[in-house]
Amino acid sequence: MHDCDLCGSDKATELPQAKKYGSGGVYVCDRCGFVYVRERRSPEEVAAEWDKFYGTAYSANWPGIKARLYYVAEWFDQNYGWQGKSVLDIGAGEGAFLKIVRDRGEIASGLDPSEENCLNLEADGFPMFHRLVKAGDPPVGKFDVVTLLWTLENTTDCIGVLKWACSNLVEGGRIVV
Repeated sequence: MHDCDLCGSDKATELPQAKKYGSGGVYVCDRCGFVYVRERRSPEEVAAEWDKFYGTAYSANWPGIKARLYYVAEWFDQNYGWQGKSVLDIGAGEGAFLKIVRDRGEIASGLDPSEENCLNLEADGFPMFHRLVKAGDPPVGKFDVVTLLWTLENTTDCIGVLKWACSNLVEGGRIVV
């Protein structure tokens, strides 16, 4: 059982409304109001579960999902520009976002817990980091942009993952969630 990710309180109330959608175990912190899941799988269990989904029950190459990735890439380009930026995509999966960024002429690296995904993307020329993200681990490098696209909600420790993502940023870098 996890305490509140934001304030650390161990006092929380379960949201009965979530149960009717099949999502029992959703709580609201009695102190700060943050909504979170108290009982969580380990990062290793999450990674193993996603290995089952890729290519069958989920693919970032599906048109609707790819459209979301194009939207993020275009939004960032219009507001900050990709030109000359180094990118680390945490939870790179099959590399759909990495390919969008590379098509814009930038160097994009990925991080993913799936060895198969990493090997496939390395064969396609992407620098990859095959690993889980855990709070307190040393950074893998310094990047202008770190992305967590439809990834953060699948982590066990969202605050720890965000802190780790920050440790991989150059001064003035940006995180895109």
